[in-house]
Amino acid sequence: ENNYAEFVGTGYYRKEFSIPENWEDNVVRLHFAAVYQTAHVWLNGQYLGMHAGGYTPFEFNISQVLRPGKNVIALSANNEYGRGAWWHWGGISREVKLIKNNEQRIVSQRITTEPDLETGEAKVHYAADLRNHADQEFKGMLTVVIENLQLGSSAIVVENASIMLAANANKIKNFTVLLNKNQVQLWDVENPNLYKIHTSLLSEAGSVIHKKEERFGIRKIETRKTKVLLNGKEIHMNGFNRVADHRAFGQTEPDVLVKFDIDAMKAMGCNFTRINHHPQSENLLNYCDEVGMLLIEEIPVWQDDPHLYKDDPEAKRWLDEMITRDYNHPSIIGWSVANEIHDGTLEGRQMSPRVYDYVESMINHVQTLDSTRLKTYVSFTAGNAKELGVDPADVCDIISFTSYGDASKVAKRIHEVWPNKPVFVAEIGLNQFGDVDSDAELPANLIRAIKNSLQLDYVVGVSLWTYNDYRSNYGGTPPSQNRAWGVYNVWRQPKPAAYQIQQLFRSKSTELPSLNDPLPAFIKDNPFILAIVPLEN
Repeated sequence: ENNYAEFVGTGYYRKEFSIPENWEDNVVRLHFAAVYQTAHVWLNGQYLGMHAGGYTPFEFNISQVLRPGKNVIALSANNEYGRGAWWHWGGISREVKLIKNNEQRIVSQRITTEPDLETGEAKVHYAADLRNHADQEFKGMLTVVIENLQLGSSAIVVENASIMLAANANKIKNFTVLLNKNQVQLWDVENPNLYKIHTSLLSEAGSVIHKKEERFGIRKIETRKTKVLLNGKEIHMNGFNRVADHRAFGQTEPDVLVKFDIDAMKAMGCNFTRINHHPQSENLLNYCDEVGMLLIEEIPVWQDDPHLYKDDPEAKRWLDEMITRDYNHPSIIGWSVANEIHDGTLEGRQMSPRVYDYVESMINHVQTLDSTRLKTYVSFTAGNAKELGVDPADVCDIISFTSYGDASKVAKRIHEVWPNKPVFVAEIGLNQFGDVDSDAELPANLIRAIKNSLQLDYVVGVSLWTYNDYRSNYGGTPPSQNRAWGVYNVWRQPKPAAYQIQQLFRSKSTELPSLNDPLPAFIKDNPFILAIVPLEN
């Protein structure tokens, strides 16, 4: 809405809806996938609660407030809290759902795979969080079916277990299933093989109370000295940072945009994207699972952030919400607890014991949530460390850093202090571009910085800032509000730099469009885009 294109403050939403009378005996939840930044919610005039964060889901049990016939939801969203160099699109950015269940339901299911790379077998560890909302004890059965999606096969594993749930209580039910080598197809960037788990909660009489499905992949991510291994093989993680931003879509992520962007990255030889400094939309994660794109996902704690204290409760909650939602995605190989953080009370960008304690406490917290993935934070202070004990790179599985200069020099300094850890250039750039796409080539010094970094045996990859141009009001952005740092412009047309990246990443693809190709159909045919004009106008 152009009337609110520059708006900073609180906006309000109202929605009327009706429900049938036969919903009275059900449990009904109001679910928001994401609202930026601080949301307060009311139903029929009754305050339900609030959520702060902007990028992770939250919900309310509205069974006691809902009434047959007409209901009214009201929501306020405030976008004054800014972080990062991207535009702070306010409001509801992802879907809103009304979810109706019986009194017993499967809250969530977590799948952890443990492949044996020698025998070809794999253990699938399954944990179901079950909830009984009733005032009476529940007895029933839980049925779990595993399906190999590549083979199009019927059930390859079926497990059944009796279940007893106490009144108004949760219970975790665990299974471990051993798949033989004929049933195992590993997930990797070349062969993103996926499985689906089908779970049914049944009554004692055999009627279905609730069903839930989840996709997963069987793969193993680990580090060995300075290497990152996927299924026992060394990988180099080259790619981009991508900003969830578009002039026609704001920070929403329609499928057609997500698929276009990930496909373009793959065509340029990218097998990895750090994405951006916040939890991503689920459709993007699903597509990365399908095409074999590796990800590190991050919570939005950035630079001199107010959350930089040991065991900060809000940062912990964001980690909880992100990892709970995204745990089963095989494309996610690591979690990051912060980006470019420093102590703002000190002159310059410096690390301090307080900020060190923040990172260490969050890394420890992530370990309790997920011990199977890499843990990191993205640093611009690790390269200044002379010894152990002064930078929280100490506690990371992989040392990630930002560089807008000669990244190889920074990597060498990091390697001197931490000689047995992989080093990842999580954000690299230098003197990038302007609004004239035809002139947008990678400068020679940036190409040298990328090549020099990739030649270092302990550097496991580089991630360019950025894949796409994006809207911003960050310092140094021109009046157009277009931060033209991408190898694709805002209308998703490639710049000359895209072909340079294709050569740097040694892609054999021929799928990149010509510089003279017309706009992608999803841009050209979008009714919200009235005209494509130069951004300076």
